[in-house]
Amino acid sequence: MIESADAAEVLRRFWQVQDEGDYAVLADLFAPDAELVDPMFGTFRGPEIPAFFERMNAEIAALGVRFRLVELAGSGEVAWARWEAVGSGAPRSGVGLYRTSGGRITFYQDVLERTPGTATKPANPET
Repeated sequence: MIESADAAEVLRRFWQVQDEGDYAVLADLFAPDAELVDPMFGTFRGPEIPAFFERMNAEIAALGVRFRLVELAGSGEVAWARWEAVGSGAPRSGVGLYRTSGGRITFYQDVLERTPGTATKPANPET
């Protein structure tokens, strides 16, 4: 943990750890009262976050994918990152939204981008 780090610096460390392949280590980058929102698995708070990352170790291995950082930007307490899931299965991409304080992540939410061909149609096409 880097006590005086801005959000972009904290997130560069996040992606470095993630690239090393042990998601459980990521839990150390989160504040004790942090909130993590994952579009596939739900919302996790504080002490629930380490168990989520332990689960991610198994899920990611089973899927045979890894996440690749496309772009990262931020300053102060806020950052965002575009990422891609690469490997077996359909390609996925998304954006992570992050808030930090004291060199630790206090909020993290992934938002999935739509994959071509998955756009939803209006409920009433006449409007």
